[in-house]
Amino acid sequence: MGTLTVNKVAGYSLMIGPVIALVMFFLQPGGLIIDQADADNTSAQAAALVANREIAIIVSMLIPLGLIAVFSGSMHWVQSMEGGSGHAIARLGLPMIFVAIICWTISLGIASSTAMGFTNEAFVGTFLGINVVSGPLFGIGNLLIALGASTRDEYNTIFAYIAALAGLVAGLVSLLAGFDDGFINIGTGVSGLCFIIISAFYIYVGRSFATAD
Repeated sequence: MGTLTVNKVAGYSLMIGPVIALVMFFLQPGGLIIDQADADNTSAQAAALVANREIAIIVSMLIPLGLIAVFSGSMHWVQSMEGGSGHAIARLGLPMIFVAIICWTISLGIASSTAMGFTNEAFVGTFLGINVVSGPLFGIGNLLIALGASTRDEYNTIFAYIAALAGLVAGLVSLLAGFDDGFINIGTGVSGLCFIIISAFYIYVGRSFATAD
């Protein structure tokens, strides 16, 4: 590994953070793999959290850690664009991702509380409501940063556009879930696919930083 420079730490954060957050996203009880339950069925969601208490708590701890690592790396990434094309639009995306991470951390705290039996299914509805706000913010934030990166010679333009599109789709499906309960389940799967694409782009960018020094 050698000396841990700012570039390397940012690079490893962009490579490891998304993997942690993404894996934990898929392992959320009541989600896509463990004790699958309709996302709009708060009773089933609460039951899944209680039945998988340990996993729910671990997931709720690790997702924010992974996302914070992503944000830390993204700050250095956007800062590296300063003075060149793409910096202004990418910089606008950072606070959106920051707020989304705060929202998700709060909602995951509610999920942990439900898993521990301290809150009931009504709070799971709050958890879902917060996600309707944080999802679009995170998606648009990634859209702006990826669009900023697309203007840079050091990044693959097509890959950046694909990541930007994934951010846009993730934001839209999260927003639509707030207007149509039946769309929540489909939106969860689509968002998962979009997050895989976004994570791949983060890893691609992170690798360039990690090997820069």
